[in-house]
Amino acid sequence: MTTISKKVCLLGDFAVGKTSLVRRFVYNLFDDKYISTIGVKVSRKSVSIPGDNEIVQLTIMLWDLAGSEEFT
Repeated sequence: MTTISKKVCLLGDFAVGKTSLVRRFVYNLFDDKYISTIGVKVSRKSVSIPGDNEIVQLTIMLWDLAGSEEFT
């Protein structure tokens, strides 16, 4: 089995849906109540992808950063 790890950082203005995308992908949940992220929230999702001769284990770390008008 091959293991691949990746980090994905979500950047953007506040209230555009970054947290909703993460919650939907990681937990398969959606909530229409808006709760602003303070700082950063890190989530992890592992996915097994069957291949021709082996299984690939993909681990994704999602960094949901607080919305800001400017990132440096």
